[in-house]
Amino acid sequence: MAEAVNNEILKYWPLLDIEERQSILGIVKSFMKLKNKEDRISAEQYTKELDEAIARVASGKFTTHEDVIKESKAW
Repeated sequence: MAEAVNNEILKYWPLLDIEERQSILGIVKSFMKLKNKEDRISAEQYTKELDEAIARVASGKFTTHEDVIKESKAW
């Protein structure tokens, strides 16, 4: 089962653009942080990451829900 999941991930990975890969990487890192609770970030780091995310959105570096729906129809 695990090998099938790994193969499927590897099949789709090259089809993603860099922003999509970064999003998935962020999700994976979040899962790993949950597994390793002793590695939790500080409130200051959390605030910094939120500020960075807000800056990305403010600069237009995001994908709208509508765009994701349009893109997913082509899958």
